[in-house]
Amino acid sequence: MSVTHDPLRRLSSLMSQPRLWYELDRTARQVDRNKVLEYRDDNGFNVLHVAAFHNNVNAVVTIFRHFDLSTLSTQVTSGTHPGELEGCTAKEIALKRHNERVADRIDSLKKTDSGMNVIHKVVRSQNIDKLKEFCTRDHNLVNITDSDNFTPLHYAAGVGFLDGVKLLLEMGADLNAVTDDGETALGRACRMGYDDVVEYLTDLPNIDIKKSVVSDTGDLTCLDAAAMGNYKDIYNRLQRHGLPVTSNTLVCAAWGGQVELVKEIATMVGIDVNYENKHGNIALYVAAGNGHVDVVKCLINEHNADPNIQNKDGNTALYVASGNGHVDVVKCLINEHNADPNIQNNDGDTALHIAVLNNDNLDVVECLLDEGGADPTILNNKGENLAHMAAKSGQVQCLNAILRRKRTLIDSRGHLYKGTIVYKVWGKDRERPACHYVLVKRKLFADFSVKLNVTILDVEDYGKVLHSGWGKEPPDDIVKKIQETYVTFADSAHEDLAPLHHAVLKQHPAVVEKLLELGAATDVRDAYKLTPLHLACMQGNREIVKLLVEAEADTKAADDDGDTPLDVAKLNHQDLTVAFLEKAEIVKFFRDTIQKPFKEMEDVLVHGLDNDITVNALKTQLKDLIKQLTKGGFSCFAELGLTEEDSSTVGHMPVK
Repeated sequence: MSVTHDPLRRLSSLMSQPRLWYELDRTARQVDRNKVLEYRDDNGFNVLHVAAFHNNVNAVVTIFRHFDLSTLSTQVTSGTHPGELEGCTAKEIALKRHNERVADRIDSLKKTDSGMNVIHKVVRSQNIDKLKEFCTRDHNLVNITDSDNFTPLHYAAGVGFLDGVKLLLEMGADLNAVTDDGETALGRACRMGYDDVVEYLTDLPNIDIKKSVVSDTGDLTCLDAAAMGNYKDIYNRLQRHGLPVTSNTLVCAAWGGQVELVKEIATMVGIDVNYENKHGNIALYVAAGNGHVDVVKCLINEHNADPNIQNKDGNTALYVASGNGHVDVVKCLINEHNADPNIQNNDGDTALHIAVLNNDNLDVVECLLDEGGADPTILNNKGENLAHMAAKSGQVQCLNAILRRKRTLIDSRGHLYKGTIVYKVWGKDRERPACHYVLVKRKLFADFSVKLNVTILDVEDYGKVLHSGWGKEPPDDIVKKIQETYVTFADSAHEDLAPLHHAVLKQHPAVVEKLLELGAATDVRDAYKLTPLHLACMQGNREIVKLLVEAEADTKAADDDGDTPLDVAKLNHQDLTVAFLEKAEIVKFFRDTIQKPFKEMEDVLVHGLDNDITVNALKTQLKDLIKQLTKGGFSCFAELGLTEEDSSTVGHMPVK
C-alpha cells in the first residue's frame, strides 16, 4: 500500500474519500498555508476543486478553517482533466457534478469570510505579532464578532492557536461568549481536538464547562465533542471535571467511528443503544451513515441495536448508508443482519430512492437490487419509482442497471404530484403587498420562471390561482389547506410522468439518449397529455428536441388544450426551438412525400431484373411510384408556399 508523505498531497487525497472533518483537520494542520494556493494535483485541481468534485462538504469547511477559501474559490482548473471541467471554478465543478450542497456551502462560507474583521483573519493565520499590534491599537477588536457571532477567541481556539488564546484573554476577551450556534471557545477546542488549548481553558476559574457545543449531530457537551473525535486525553480530562457520559455520548462516539470507545460507553449503566437525540441521530444510524462498518457490527452483535430502527424522519441505518455510498455497510446490514431495504421513510423514499440520487453509487444500487431484493417499483410520496428518480437525477448507469433488471419500468408512469407545480408568488398589487398560490400549467413553466423574477406577472395567465390575498404571507389555515390538498401524496392520483418526461424536465440529454436507445416510447403522455417533446420545446433545449425528433417523436401530438410541441415552444417564447421545429416539419414532410417513394423506386430499379416480376407488373409499380412522386412534388410546392407559376415553370423545364 502506498503512503503519501507530503501532507498537502495527503490532504488532497483524503478529500476524494468520504472522510470525517476531524481526519481532514488533523492533516490540514500540517500544511503550509501559502503552499496551498500554489498546489495543483495531476488533474490541474486545487484542494477546493477536489472537494467540489467529490461532493465533500466537510472538506470545504476544513479549507475555510485553515486556508484562504476566497482566493481558492476564484482559481480555475488547468491541466489534463476532461474538457468539460477545464477552466472551471470549484463552484462551477460542483454545479456540473450536481453537487448543490457543496456549491451552496462555498457561497455561504465566502459570505462568512467577507464578513470577517481583519483581526479574525490575523488570528486564523496565527500571526502573534500582528495580533498584539491590533489588540494594542484597539481593545474593542478583542470581542468583535463576524457574521456568525464568532469572536477572535473562537477562531484562536478553533485553530489551536494557544498563544493567541492567552493574549486575547489577557486583553479582556469574553471566555464564555457563544456563537450563533451556541458554541464557546472551549467547545470549539474540544471539537477540534486541541488538547493544550483545552487544558489551559479548563484550568481557568471562570470557565463555564457545561455550556453545549451545538453541531449537526445534536446538542453536545464538550465531552460528547471529544468522544466524536476520539480525543481521549480531552475526554478523560473533561470527565475529571465532572461532565457525565450519556447516551448522546455514545451517539457521538459512533458518529466518529470510535469502536473501542463505543464498546466502553455501551456497557455503562443507563446507556440506551437505541437512543435518539432531538436531531434524529441514533448511534447505529450515524455509524452507518459515516461508513463505520466495525461500529455497526459492534452495536448490533454485542449490544442488540435494532438494524431496522427508524429515526424521527423515518430513515434507517440502511437508508443513510445507501445514500452516502457505503457499500460495505450496506452489504453488512443486508447479508448479516437482514435489514429491510423496502422500509419507506416519511417522504416515502426507500434505500434505493436515496441511493440513485448519489453520484457514482452504482455498486450500492446493484447490491440493494441483487443481494437485498429491494423493490424498484415502490412509489415515494411524490409518486416516483426508482427509474423516475434515476432519470431525473441524471444517473445514466444506475438507470441502465435498473432497466436491465426491471424492463417494465422504462415507460412506467408515476402518480400526479401537484406539489412540484404549486408556487407561492409574492409581489405588489396596486402598491400593496400581495401573495398568491398558483397551480402553474406544466407547459408554461419555463416562461413563468423567467417572468417571475424580471417583470410584472399576471398569475392568472399561467394557471389556476388557488389563493390570493393581501400581505406578505398567507394565513396559516390557507397554508394548511394547500399542503393537505396539493402537497400531500394521494394514492388515487392520475398517472403522470414517465422516466423520459423526468429526464427531459431536468434537461439530462445523456439520459434521454439512453432511454431512447433502450426503446422508451417517444410519445408517452403525462397527466395533461404532454409528451416529452412538448416539455423539451417548453424549455427550449434544442439538443433534447433534436434527439426526440430524430427518434420520430410526433411533432403534431396535441395536449389537453390541443397544443402541439410547436405551440408550446411559441407560448414560452423559445424562438430558436420554433425555427428548429418548423425546419424539422419541412424535412419530415419531404422525407415522407419524396424520399420514401424515391427509395422504393430505387429498390425496384435495382432488383427489377433479379426476380420473376412480369414486365407489366414492373411498369405498374413504376407508374404508381411516379404518380406518388408527382403528387408529392406538388404537395412540396404547396408546403413551401410556392405559386402556381413556380410549379408550371418547373413543370415545363426542358429535359436534357
